[in-house]
Parts: sequence; structure tokens; C-alpha cells
Amino acid sequence: MQTKQKTGPRFNIFDVLIILAVISCIAAIVVKVFFIEEVQADLNNAEITFIVENVSEGTAEAFCVPDRQIYLQDDDTQIGTLQSASYSAQKLLVEDAGGKLVEADHPTKKQIQGVASMSGYWSEDGFLIGGTHLATVGSTFKIYTKDVACTIKIVGIAE
Repeated sequence: MQTKQKTGPRFNIFDVLIILAVISCIAAIVVKVFFIEEVQADLNNAEITFIVENVSEGTAEAFCVPDRQIYLQDDDTQIGTLQSASYSAQKLLVEDAGGKLVEADHPTKKQIQGVASMSGYWSEDGFLIGGTHLATVGSTFKIYTKDVACTIKIVGIAE
């Protein structure tokens, strides 16, 4: 006597896992879209004063062009616009003939001082550049413009 095998759809644990994965992906996309739109609507501008140290004169000249767009190297997010910038010789501490440390200009390296208007929002911890990167005095960010990439060090933040 032969037994007839049941045919038809089977439903097992792997099917449940696949369905849960699809549902969680859809939920994550929906949440991300709503939160990104909300954060972008709340973006403010802050005046960020910064320095860039130990760059060549060519890099300094290329960087010091007003109204350049500034982007984060981490995620290519546009975070602001350069308002003003200038450069001068990088300072060194050297020993003079009497053995005292004195400040002198580096023969080839320059230091850029600048101000940028950056977008983000204010939180309890401070200003979040691009909504995700906390900016505090002394923090550094790898940025780039149309012509140059460098690391800026924040020395001041104002609304």
C-alpha cells in the first residue's frame, strides 16, 4: 500500500526569517526618510572659525577662495560655504644662539585662518555639522572643496 505524500506550499522557520528581514528593511527605510527630512528642515547655520596648519603655499592659495562649497570627506555631505580665509607663514619654535626658544616663520609651510558658514543644528552637546558630526573648539574635520582637501581645526563657533 502506497501512502500519498502531501504536496503544496511548505512554511518553515526560514520563510519567517525572510519575511521579518523584508519587513525590517522596509521599516528602516521609512524611518530614515522621515527623520532625514525632519533634520534637514531644522538645519541652521553657524559661523565656524578654523585653522588649517602645515600646508603648502599652493594649497593655501587654492583654499582661500571665498564662497567655495565645503564637503566632508567621510560621507561627501555638503556642510557649508567658505566665507573668508587668509594664510600666513606657519610658526616654529627654534633655539636662538643664546639657547632660548624663539618663534620663527617656517620657510615653506603655511597656516590658513578662516571662517565658514556651516549647516547643522544645535543640540544639548553643541553644534552638529551636517546633523551628525559634533563640532567643538579643538575638534578636527577632514574636508574638501572643489580644488583642495585638508583637515580643519575648529577654534570658534558662533550662531
